[in-house]
Amino acid sequence: MNSYPGQDTLISYLKKQNNKSYRGFLILHKNIVVASVTSDLKWNDLDNAWAGNYIREAEKIFVDQQVINTLKEKDGVTLKTSRTGD
Repeated sequence: MNSYPGQDTLISYLKKQNNKSYRGFLILHKNIVVASVTSDLKWNDLDNAWAGNYIREAEKIFVDQQVINTLKEKDGVTLKTSRTGD
């Protein structure tokens, strides 16, 4: 069962794509990313939500921390921390 829309697609991308990158995922699957917008998710939070999904799924799939770090650094994927008071 999916925790979020597009989870299966993201997992499949990470497992099967030879040249993985967060940007590459977004380009290939922009329709899924856009379709995942819900009324409680603001557009400016969309990238942060998917970057978080990307990192979490990579950490579940890959045991080698170097692979995970490479995926994070390849496109400069970082999670923006929530501002206090939001």
